[in-house]
Amino acid sequence: MITKRLRKQTLDGNVETLVLTVLEAGPSYGYRIVKELTVRSEGILRLGEGTIYPVLYRLEERKIISAKWHLAENGRRRKYYRLTAKGRKILAGNRQQWQMLVSVMGKVLGHAENILPNPEPRRAMARYDISKLCKRVVSNFALRGFTQCTVPHHTLQCEA
Repeated sequence: MITKRLRKQTLDGNVETLVLTVLEAGPSYGYRIVKELTVRSEGILRLGEGTIYPVLYRLEERKIISAKWHLAENGRRRKYYRLTAKGRKILAGNRQQWQMLVSVMGKVLGHAENILPNPEPRRAMARYDISKLCKRVVSNFALRGFTQCTVPHHTLQCEA
């Protein structure tokens, strides 16, 4: 039986790499990291903040990431995390290890498309309000300091 969620044992040892990968795009805070992982994994990863924060604290303690408090628009303080030079080296090594594991698993089990659950058909996306999606993409890119982003068939201007 194929499930649409990964067991904790499957993720053990990989959550750090996932968090570092999100932070590679730029500084972020815990809740946004959780949401980004959910979006990037198309809902397969549903990690809670209770999973992410211990990982963030551990990475910060090991100087793989650094943290700084910032005041959010709503007046609340948020702790933003960013990759350090050491973190970038570790992420590169983790990626290499992961690519080796994927290669070995592919050789033993077969290709990934044969073992992953089938994604929803593409036409389901057409039902999504494209203006909401564009606004979300633009605001996400603007937060990261980009002034323009390209989506197939669209160029979106980010208002900073």
